[in-house]
Formats: sequence, structure tokens, C-alpha cells
Amino acid sequence: MHNFLVNHNKLKHFLMKTRIPAFDAVKSFAIFLVVWGHSIQYLMPHDFFHNPMFELIYAFHMPLFMMVSGFFAFSSTKPPFIRMIKHKFIQLILPCISWGILSILLHTVKIVFKGEALDINTLAASIYHTLNGNYWFLKSLFCCYLIFNILFRLSHRNTIFLVIACLLTTISTGKYSISFMFPFFCIGILLNHYSDWLQSHLKPIAYISAVLFIGMYLFWDGNYTVYQSPSFTFNYFLKGDALPVAAITTFRFLIGLAGSLCSISLFMLWGRRERQHRLWNILCRYGRYTLGIYILQSLILEGQLSKIGLRNMNMALYDFVVTPVIALITITLCILLIRCIERYRLPSLWLLGKEK
Repeated sequence: MHNFLVNHNKLKHFLMKTRIPAFDAVKSFAIFLVVWGHSIQYLMPHDFFHNPMFELIYAFHMPLFMMVSGFFAFSSTKPPFIRMIKHKFIQLILPCISWGILSILLHTVKIVFKGEALDINTLAASIYHTLNGNYWFLKSLFCCYLIFNILFRLSHRNTIFLVIACLLTTISTGKYSISFMFPFFCIGILLNHYSDWLQSHLKPIAYISAVLFIGMYLFWDGNYTVYQSPSFTFNYFLKGDALPVAAITTFRFLIGLAGSLCSISLFMLWGRRERQHRLWNILCRYGRYTLGIYILQSLILEGQLSKIGLRNMNMALYDFVVTPVIALITITLCILLIRCIERYRLPSLWLLGKEK
């Protein structure tokens, strides 16, 4: 364990990894969960935080995304720091800014056409809220890349220093849910480093994590999500209520870890057996669109489909028929829009963060 990052052969093996079909399939599965969860949230007014399907999805879907992102993150330590930051800013932050500005402009134009008064203070607040709050996951992911690269380069590949620094980071700030997301980012990095061990223990990992996830889900509650309960940070030591917050944070971490490990191991096992299966090929092919889908689905679901306002629908029908179908339709529309945008260099750069 001591100073494992110094091992040249493992490091070389680590850095050479590129696209892995199973992880593209996992990304497709994860983005489907994101859109499905948002469909449950927006299409019908109800207490979605206590909707059983919503609770299930939100127990692990964003940790899964962050873990997969972390799996490929070590390669970001290879280029110079400034070049890495520039690339990740363009990929993750530029689309947030671009879509935020477009959203503000469209909202302003709508107000003007309605003949309503344009209040400068309200507009300024809207600009701040939109640019600061939209697409929180992309901002969290950018911060995770930034933090890990700084710590890795400062540590001079000293494992003990790096681990301690990463642990301290997890309780440093709740901004963009970094304290919740960063541990999963680091676990993804470790999974890559120990990928040979992971490959040889997929079945026991899948079984154990599935059993643990099911057991914890029996006690899981929507109020424990990061949207309802804050993550444990340094400031809770001062407030005197550190223990209950730490307990919820730990529980949230463990159920997210179990669900993510179960998903990754099951998809890796599936990839071994059915690489040519049609569904498998579809999942692998569309895994590369997840960033664009994440951006566009919010505009479609929150901006347009939320106006449908379904009411008094049977919850089983809503959860298992209507919302997954809406999610698939939304994803299909997103992919079509992404393909259209990708044809043009500047829109692809500004709206999707793609450098050509």
C-alpha cells in the first residue's frame, strides 16, 4: 500500500486506459436514472422525496456518475496543470455559462414581449441564481478534478499525504455537494488502480454490494438525500449538532457506495458475456452523450414538460410506465439535438464543451 503511486509499471498501465465499453454502458444507465428521476420529480405535483422509486434512484445515481468519472480521472494528472484546467473548464464549465446566459436572455425577451416591467434587481438576482446554481454536478466534477490534481501534484505521489488530504477535503465545504461527491471521485480512481483485482472479484462484489444496498434501502428516506440533509463539514463541530449530521452523511455515503459498486460490477459482468447484444451495443454507443444529455434534459423536463402537470394518476403507472417512457423520449430528443449541435464547431464548443 505504501507509496503505490510511485510504481512505474502500474502507473503506466493506469494512464494507458481509455474507453471501456462497460463504463460507457454504466454511464448510459446512470443518465437514464437521472432523467427518470427528474421525470418523477417534475411531471406531477407530489411529495417526490418520499416516492419509493425516486428514493431508490436518488440513493446512488449521482455517486455512480462521480465514481465512473473518477475511474478515468488519473489521466488528468499527465498534462501540465494549466492545460488540464483549461480543458476541463471548456468541457464542464463553459456549457454551464453558455446555457445559463441563453436561459437568462430568453427569460428577459419573454418579459419584454409580455409588456411587463423589467426590474434590474430581479434580473441581477436571476443571473446570479442561474449561473451559480445551474448544472451543479458539472461544477462539482470540475472542482473534484481541480482538488485532486492540486493534492496529487503537492503530494509528490506520497500516498499517505494524498489520502489524508483527500479525507480532509471531504469535510471542507458543502458547495456544489463537493463534500458528498469527492469521496466517490476518489474511489473511482482507486477502482482504476486496482482494476485487475476488481476484474477478478466482480461476482462477490456484486452480491455483497447488492445485499448491503437492499438492506440499507429498507431504512433509507428521501429526507436523507443531499438535497434535504446537509453533508457533514467542519462548521458542524462548532454548532454542536455534529453527530446526527455525521450519521446521515455516513449512511448516505454507504448506500451510495453499495449501489454504485453493485451497478459497476453487474455491468462489467454483463459485458463479459454479451458484448454483441443489441441493448449492450446501444448502451455502449450512447454513453458518450451523457454530458450533453445531462445539460439538455433539464431544459426539456424543467422548462417544457413540467408544464404538463399530470394529476391524480396511479403511482405505480406513473413510476413504472409514464415516467420511464418520458425519460426515454427525452433522452432520444437530447441525442438528436446533440448530433445537430456537433455538426458546427462553435456551437459544439460553447454549448457542449467539445474541442475539435
